[in-house]
Amino acid sequence: MADNSLGVIVGIDTHKEFHTVALISCTGKDIAHREFLASCDGYSKALKWAQSYGQVVIGRNRIYSLIWSRYCRVLLTVKH
Repeated sequence: MADNSLGVIVGIDTHKEFHTVALISCTGKDIAHREFLASCDGYSKALKWAQSYGQVVIGRNRIYSLIWSRYCRVLLTVKH
């Protein structure tokens, strides 16, 4: 398993019904990827899944503002 002591970088590829979430280490090594429903529950599950690999750093790449704001709301409501 990769050393994730510096955290994991999260990339999100958004689609209408599902979002693909990919994790890489801070050194650029692929860690994992998984699909989640495009819903508030899916956003929460995606965040919890990513956090299971280490401290999360979100990478935003061409995510529509509405979808990004939904992920941000989930991030703000999760107790760290």
